[in-house]
Amino acid sequence: MKGKLFTGLAALLCFAALSACSQGRNGGEESVLQQSVSKLFKKETQARLTEIEKERSSAVLTRIDAVPVPGENGSLDFGGLKLRLPEGVTAALWEGKGVNPEHGVVLELAGAEPEEYVLPPLVCLEQYRAEYAGELSLAAAILKELQGDELVRRYADEKAGIYTFQLTKESFTCYLLVRGGEAYALWEITSESDYSIGDLLQKGRVCWDTQENAWKEAKQEKVKYGMAEIEPGFSLVFCLPSGEGIGEENRLWLYREGKFAVPVQKLESRLLPEIHDFVDVNGDGALDLRLVPEDPYGRQGRESFYIWNREKQLYEPEDIAAEDWEAARKEYDNPLTESWETVSEGVWESPADGLPEEEKESLRIPQALLDEISIAFQERRELEVLKAMTDDRMLSDEEVRELGAEDMEIRLELTGSKGLYAGVLEMPYAVMEADLDNDGILDLWMETNEGGSAGYRSCSFFQGQADGSYQMTYRTLHDKEEVAAICFEGKYYLCRTAYDYGLKQYHGVDLYCYEEGSCVEQASVRMTEEGYQVEVAQCTDSRWEALAEQTASRSAQLRRQADSWENWTGSAEQEAGEEDLYICDLDNDGTEEEYEKYVWMTSSDHSFNHLSFVCEGHELLEEMIWSGEGFPLMLWADEADGQNILQVLTITGIYDYEIDAYLVTGTEYERIYRVTGTAEIGTEQERKVFIDGNKGE
Repeated sequence: MKGKLFTGLAALLCFAALSACSQGRNGGEESVLQQSVSKLFKKETQARLTEIEKERSSAVLTRIDAVPVPGENGSLDFGGLKLRLPEGVTAALWEGKGVNPEHGVVLELAGAEPEEYVLPPLVCLEQYRAEYAGELSLAAAILKELQGDELVRRYADEKAGIYTFQLTKESFTCYLLVRGGEAYALWEITSESDYSIGDLLQKGRVCWDTQENAWKEAKQEKVKYGMAEIEPGFSLVFCLPSGEGIGEENRLWLYREGKFAVPVQKLESRLLPEIHDFVDVNGDGALDLRLVPEDPYGRQGRESFYIWNREKQLYEPEDIAAEDWEAARKEYDNPLTESWETVSEGVWESPADGLPEEEKESLRIPQALLDEISIAFQERRELEVLKAMTDDRMLSDEEVRELGAEDMEIRLELTGSKGLYAGVLEMPYAVMEADLDNDGILDLWMETNEGGSAGYRSCSFFQGQADGSYQMTYRTLHDKEEVAAICFEGKYYLCRTAYDYGLKQYHGVDLYCYEEGSCVEQASVRMTEEGYQVEVAQCTDSRWEALAEQTASRSAQLRRQADSWENWTGSAEQEAGEEDLYICDLDNDGTEEEYEKYVWMTSSDHSFNHLSFVCEGHELLEEMIWSGEGFPLMLWADEADGQNILQVLTITGIYDYEIDAYLVTGTEYERIYRVTGTAEIGTEQERKVFIDGNKGE
């Protein structure tokens, strides 16, 4: 669970590396690597290593019990560090559920949160005594002690003994400040970084007791580190240097833990391997390796695979099919994935695919409920019916504040739940209360934005306990959809609208049944198009009636074709020889225009599929295209009465449409007819039953 960070920083996770490095979130480093790193990567300086450094088997971080104390001018003194809090911000000890005082001091920085957030940020402060021979051994000691998902060296000055690192672990970010033999770990919740300890560091509000700024970042070079136990008792430290002056850039350096004089191997890669890149493919008890190269533009290249040679203690290239690797990964119980894959959704099986009849009779979601919702969709009364069934409560900001003040695990979910999309079921806040597993105790359903443009949400079920607390028992991922708890014949079910990602319009619902905090069954109702009622709703002149009737007769075909993102070429236009380019006298002035038209496909949660039209010097046509009731998907030109008529198909519902016809003359356009298509709605149903898998963490 996410809350395990403050209950013990020594969880069983040996690897640190990973995907954030490939997303460009790491800062740069200084223009020339300091002596410690140079010793690691340049042959001409390796001779400077002492015999002690060559043979040293380990470096150590030893935790020191320390508490922050008030300092001068409102600062907090923590060992050799001074934290200068902004005006109006106060620090208080936080002792909520999920905090172990043996692992750092957790403080709540009241007043630091922006106005739109209900919870102040939390920080955790730790102090260590550090013993190490150089940067690489220090990085290995950090990975071994704090065990995160990614470690990046931000700054190094070996002569002064000054280093800064940034470590990520699940939902947390840790900033490590090292000065000689003292080291400090300052933790924050990653989603709070804009107004937490990271913000203080960037603004120079954390300094040494000498008043020197404690956080430094180089700008030109970066060094990333990871560690994995390849076989029992044998661990490798992975190092990926990059930047000007490095020498062998884009090489992954592999060192045996404690033996840092020279690498045992070098592999070509721009990325550190992720947790799921380690699998025992051949069953010999050692972790094999997959590397995914990346070019400077962020595009992934062909995967390469390596088998661990236990005798030579080296990775050797092997020709392995990607699908074989994935199959092995799914079957193999990788010890590195214990904290990476937390909750399994199990295996779903459709009753239509061979579920025994006696088990069909024991299905939890009533058929009567599915039929009632299906009829409501067919009659276009779905919102009315679903809202009448809705029986849940959205928590107020004050209730959310109280929850977050008591429980770390809940607090982590809340940091990402404010301000999510409400949607047609009128969900004002992303924390819903209802008895979803029908045990007589109210539960919580929380949704957290996963970031990025795709719109994915992490959805968590917190089962209500008899003592009034909550325990997270289930987590899954969904697209951005509306959600509610509905009640039918005294039983509660989670209801989510299902929507077409390209059109951003819902086309059904998914129902989920929970028992003992876990999902045991899912049923779906989907709308289908069963035909159209088509009519010419408007025609301004008899000259256009024949074309209007012709358009109406083929309009349903065009609407279905639009779902395949295909262009339609009208009788008055010609293809220009290149894909998506056409020629036509669009404005009837005797001169043909060249233009581009195609269906733009969205990959974002914030946009939808629509017609892309480009015709230089004719911005009026863009205005015309978007003047309809819905959003346009197709455009074509047909001839009628000696004029070229532009027709635009717009989407007005998940299946409904309109086709508007325009006569363009010079700098003006006129709508001359409109064809409407109203879909006859049918429905399909599907059930899935949870038959296997881990129901909780």
